[in-house]
Amino acid sequence: DEIVAQMQPDMLQLHGAETPERVAEVKARYGLPAMKALPLSEAADLERIKPFIGISDRFLFDAKPPKGSELPGGNGVAFDWRILVGLDGGVDYMLSGGLNAANIGDALRLADPPGID
Repeated sequence: DEIVAQMQPDMLQLHGAETPERVAEVKARYGLPAMKALPLSEAADLERIKPFIGISDRFLFDAKPPKGSELPGGNGVAFDWRILVGLDGGVDYMLSGGLNAANIGDALRLADPPGID
């Protein structure tokens, strides 16, 4: 509560194992939109979006962490961005996961994301 009060963010970014119900609770508590981070590695992972549609205002698509990693993200690992090609155009998301100067052009060309992290 104190961090939100002091920082006055425009949006909350949730990186845990939040359920759609928890995302809705957080949004209601702070009166702010929420971006739910979801780790991806294959097209089947996109099914995880469905329960959050209409609840999460935006998604952050990151690569699944490598086995043994202690971090949920920020591992510098990319995923196959081609899995996003058929994504419903109404899904607002930011692309994350292993983006760097050498691959950002390919990521933008393949996934055409609305935003990058």
